[in-house]
Amino acid sequence: MNQDNLNDKSFEEKLESSEERFRIFVKHNPASVAMFDRDMRYIVVSDRWLEDYDIKDEEVIGRSHYEIFPDISEDWVEIYQICMTGITRKGEDKIITRGGKEEWIEWEIHPWHETSGEVGGIIIYAELVTDRKNTEMELIKARERAEEASRAKSTFIANMSHEFRTPLNAILGYTQVMQNTGELSDEQRTFVEEISNGGMQLLSMINNVIDLSKIETSRITYKEVSFSVEQLIKDAVDSSISKCRKKGLGLSGTVSKGVPRTLTTDFQKLERILQQLVGNALKYTYQGEVSINIDFERVEEEGSGVNGKLFIIVSDSGIGIPEDKQSQIFKPFSKINSETKEGTGLGLTLVDRLTRFLGGKVEVKSDPGFGSDFMVVIPVKASDELYEESQVFTFVNKTEMKQEKVTVNDISSFIDTLDSENKDIIMEALELQDLEKLSKIDQYLSRRFEPNNKALKKLKKSARDFDFKFINEVLQAVA
Repeated sequence: MNQDNLNDKSFEEKLESSEERFRIFVKHNPASVAMFDRDMRYIVVSDRWLEDYDIKDEEVIGRSHYEIFPDISEDWVEIYQICMTGITRKGEDKIITRGGKEEWIEWEIHPWHETSGEVGGIIIYAELVTDRKNTEMELIKARERAEEASRAKSTFIANMSHEFRTPLNAILGYTQVMQNTGELSDEQRTFVEEISNGGMQLLSMINNVIDLSKIETSRITYKEVSFSVEQLIKDAVDSSISKCRKKGLGLSGTVSKGVPRTLTTDFQKLERILQQLVGNALKYTYQGEVSINIDFERVEEEGSGVNGKLFIIVSDSGIGIPEDKQSQIFKPFSKINSETKEGTGLGLTLVDRLTRFLGGKVEVKSDPGFGSDFMVVIPVKASDELYEESQVFTFVNKTEMKQEKVTVNDISSFIDTLDSENKDIIMEALELQDLEKLSKIDQYLSRRFEPNNKALKKLKKSARDFDFKFINEVLQAVA
């Protein structure tokens, strides 16, 4: 035997040994693995493959995959043929095992190559994911059931809009009649004003819920009308002027030079957007002002009639919005400050939905502690007649705002005048600094004491704004 023969024999032995190690590796692999030649005959399989597909080792090796699974779909045959060209494929599919059991698998198919470089066949890696898929499908069904329930709720609320609003409108109507009569005492007039303010707040919340429900159930309609920019601003802020004066805030509007005098879009929805933005700004602003700025950019959209973009920017000098909460504020029931009891948390959600309904977008920029800017951009049809100069509308002037200086001693003196029962109630709420109790002090004091008392007003405002620093100073003075 010459040296070449010895070398060939040694090489063959090493090759056989390597192949045997490979077979052992595949056989005991914890994953489902099978290796096929170009004719899709089994070369080697893992024990997990045999277990998953309910077949025996002796039935497989050397036999065709199509013989073992005669009912295999043409889709699989096509995938195998593609992979035989040197391409890798992967995916998820439903299969039927030899025992007739329906299973889901996650699979990946790779070609393997001969020493010559040619494709010798394919290797299939598979994993049973039936449990995971069943869980996913249950979650999908649960989500669909929840969405259906939500749609049913929204449909109910949208259908009940008349029933919700009619009795409340009657209350507000008769309240207004009572306010216009001259036969009320000061105390009665205060009570009627509280009824009116509470009713208007409730009506606003009901309107928000109903409008959002109509959007969710696709019952919202587009009503295009032409209107003046001046009309838009004045109508939108009308309901906020009283609150601005009460809180001591300035309120103004500016229309930039070059803005068209007449615009065309859905006025009612645009007005609601502006109302909500102004209302939200007032809610979180305790000093300074809220301003509205209107601008316009000429942009032609062929075929739609739209020839410009309307920019509405509502700015405030309020508490601002932390950066980590700015992405959350347009979600339903979201509030900037979780301690704030006022409102439903739907105002900015409604702004976002209505803005998108009109084909626009809303953005926010905020500096915590210094205020926020909300910008709405809406595509509109615009007239050729423009404002030649900037227009400024002052609804509540800063010079009109009452800046009554009330000291800690004023409040301390007021508390000292109370009887022991009322004093104990107020002091307990202040000492505990319980948010829920503090939020009720405003109502409690209004029912029991003269509302025009300056010290009382300051105490109510401190409780309403959760001004803990001032409250602590009061506690020290009273003690």
